[in-house]
Amino acid sequence: MHYNINSFLKALRIKYLNLIDFKKSNIRFLVAVSINSIALIFSVIWLISSNIGGNKDFEFEPLVTTFTLLAALFSLVFLNNKLTYPHLKLSIGVGIQSKTGKIALNIGVANHSFMKVYLSSIFLTVRDNGIEKNIFFLNDSFTGQYIKNEIDSGERLNFHLGKTAILLDDYQTSDYLKFTVKTQLGFEFYIKQDLIRQSIQSLNF
Repeated sequence: MHYNINSFLKALRIKYLNLIDFKKSNIRFLVAVSINSIALIFSVIWLISSNIGGNKDFEFEPLVTTFTLLAALFSLVFLNNKLTYPHLKLSIGVGIQSKTGKIALNIGVANHSFMKVYLSSIFLTVRDNGIEKNIFFLNDSFTGQYIKNEIDSGERLNFHLGKTAILLDDYQTSDYLKFTVKTQLGFEFYIKQDLIRQSIQSLNF
């Protein structure tokens, strides 16, 4: 019971910190977009009033201003995606523990985002009698320690998953479908099926 309460409080704290980071980024974005949108509306009004309903020559200045503000708006959206959405790069291989000679999958999660990323879950999807099931991981198979659930910007997280952890004795290599890392905000990143199976086959040697 005590463990469950601590786990709940820890998960709640991570969600709160992630929400604060997300709001900070989006507040700046919303202010910038609001100002740009107001200017864009006035620019469109200026464009219409200057060139419709009269016999005078077409005025290009409000047109250029409108296109400039549109370009600025698209740039803000692009930058916001870079600043507020996580970008993780996953890799998979095989590692050997020098002291014991144990062999395990070596998983790498590199954070290419501009912010710290908090992980929600790490799991492997398998086909069990025609039904897809997830095997969740909490511990490193070599050290026995909990896998870190936060990765700083520019940091790489590495951990190992042994045969017992991935239930290799219960499934065939072809039963393994995908490896997923999910963030607290619900973004999911995958390792391709062929890479997973290739690495798992190496564990059988």
